[in-house]
Amino acid sequence: MQKKKKKYAIKLLKKKLWTQAELQKRLEIKFGPSDEILKIIDKFSREGLLNDQDYARAYITSKNNISPTGDYKKKLFLLKKGINVDVVDSAIQNFSIGDEETAKILIDKKIRNYQRNAKKLDHRDIFAKLINHLSYHCIKTETAYKILEEMRDNLLSKESSDNVSVE
Repeated sequence: MQKKKKKYAIKLLKKKLWTQAELQKRLEIKFGPSDEILKIIDKFSREGLLNDQDYARAYITSKNNISPTGDYKKKLFLLKKGINVDVVDSAIQNFSIGDEETAKILIDKKIRNYQRNAKKLDHRDIFAKLINHLSYHCIKTETAYKILEEMRDNLLSKESSDNVSVE
């Protein structure tokens, strides 16, 4: 029976990265809870086939490049996956680009979107929309205000050419 569990675990690991908790849960759903599953998880961890640090690093790097979100949202996701708090905090500290840089990226994307759609919005409306957008991505409000204030001159210069601004 252990051979069957091990074979199934390897099959799962070939398809995607798994956290230890996820793989354990998946094996327990298929075969029921047992000490054999814990031994398999432990063995795979020692051999480097299953590594929560690698999973956290890959997730954070992917989020930074594809769809940036705040560190808090990344942390919640990884904790939900069953990764230890210390591992999550370490990964965020080492691999995340940070809330301020994320906010700048999100603002630039949103402003380009406003320009593309040729929306003629009042600067207060844009400011409110940007704050809501950053909040949705778990950027702290004080960080959002700070970044918008820093980017204000740049955004105002875009308004003069595109009627889009933040004040």
